Amino acid sequence: MLATYRALLARWTVVGWRRVRVLDHGHTGGVFKVRKVGSRVTGALKALRGEATPERIAAFREEAAFAASDRLAGYKPKCLAARIAEDEIWFVMARVGRFPKNLVLRLLVRHVSRIAEALEALHALGFIHCDVKPANMGIDRGRAVLLDFGCLQSFEKAATNPSFVGTKDYIAPEVRRGEPFDGRADTYSLGKTLETFCRDRRYLRIFLPVIARATAESPANRYRTMAEFRRALEECERNYLRDMAVASRLVKFSRVVRWGGVALISVVSIFLVIVAISKRKFQDEVIRSNEVSIRILAEKKLGRIARANGELGKAKQHFQNAADLGDEHSRKILRLMSQCEK
Repeated sequence: MLATYRALLARWTVVGWRRVRVLDHGHTGGVFKVRKVGSRVTGALKALRGEATPERIAAFREEAAFAASDRLAGYKPKCLAARIAEDEIWFVMARVGRFPKNLVLRLLVRHVSRIAEALEALHALGFIHCDVKPANMGIDRGRAVLLDFGCLQSFEKAATNPSFVGTKDYIAPEVRRGEPFDGRADTYSLGKTLETFCRDRRYLRIFLPVIARATAESPANRYRTMAEFRRALEECERNYLRDMAVASRLVKFSRVVRWGGVALISVVSIFLVIVAISKRKFQDEVIRSNEVSIRILAEKKLGRIARANGELGKAKQHFQNAADLGDEHSRKILRLMSQCEK
């Protein structure tokens, strides 16, 4: 009888791996955190959970075989150990970091593009993931990786005998309706995942065209391949960065214009103040010059008048002396001078 998740849960060690604690429950199995006996290496051990029907055992066997294989190497965590036998099926994957929610734009595009590459490689192998969502993405040594291949379906099965698999909020409409589907179902799920990440960081308006096309109701209106999705995603990032660069230059230019205007106004104001001060000083100099000139002229006039009065006094004394000697003509001149002074 196959040892299922419940049987393994009762055991503390599984062939060289010691159970630490329960991590999660997936669609097809339960996951333990385990540590390798005698070392510090840890991993995530997954075993079949629930009823061990032949169909579920066969599906889990395929998942374990895919996880243990070299297929999709670099796009999934490394398989540390696996046991695929009649009585026991489990596998241990290297533990990876959770996919962060609050990513900056550059890392968001890089990681989502990496997941798109992983799905493109998976489709090239002839499989559809069918359960793309944030919880099934991780970060391994700085690179995004795809997790949980429990809902994996081949293109042939999805086209001829599709089954309802996936997570409600991320599953494509045609899968939900039980209709045949293809790799564009993963495109829909990745578009919904991108929408979740963008909503957390308010990048929704940047990638809205990509999300709208990827999550179109009809598969015919979605991106045909993951390569198209990735190119559109990167194009949106380039357009946004270009617009931000233009906006940044405009802001810098407006600052230069604003501060340049302030500087110009300051220079003009200083110039006008200098002109006003200079004009005032010039007017004061003119006034002082005029006062000096008037004083000099007045002094000259007064000097001339004084000299004229002196000469007049001498003439008057001369005529007075002549008059005293009996000169009648001098007396007449004295009378005329007296009349003029009056």
